[in-house]
Amino acid sequence: MVQEAERRQWVLEEPEGTQAIPGGGIQCHIPNVGQVLLGSAKLILHHLSLSEVPSYAANFMEICDLNGFSCVCCAIDQVLVGCVALKDELKPQAEDVIAWLHAKNIAVLMLTGDRQACGQSVADRLGIETVVAEASPAEKARKVA
Repeated sequence: MVQEAERRQWVLEEPEGTQAIPGGGIQCHIPNVGQVLLGSAKLILHHLSLSEVPSYAANFMEICDLNGFSCVCCAIDQVLVGCVALKDELKPQAEDVIAWLHAKNIAVLMLTGDRQACGQSVADRLGIETVVAEASPAEKARKVA
């Protein structure tokens, strides 16, 4: 995104007061833009006090989910302004490692902060049957411990 903004010769302001929201997103103030919130739909709903995501965003999220993409929403000054699809690249050896674990009768579980359908899409590609989705970093740590 930064490369595209530079290609378009947009002036990129440095964010101020950046705060990470563990397992949810990030918020900051960008001069000449406003208060910016980036994160999951769940985070946006909570911070914007919405009961549901607008239909155009919900449709986009569903398409992301079905294709194994994470959806990151952006709100500026308490208004949802857009969503971006992101996709993690699987490591080349991931399928082989999962197959090896299965061959050794080792149970494989996928823990992800992504929505269920997105996590399931990735798990299906890898042959993982059990997916725990929308897990916070603390939940992931508890499951692993």
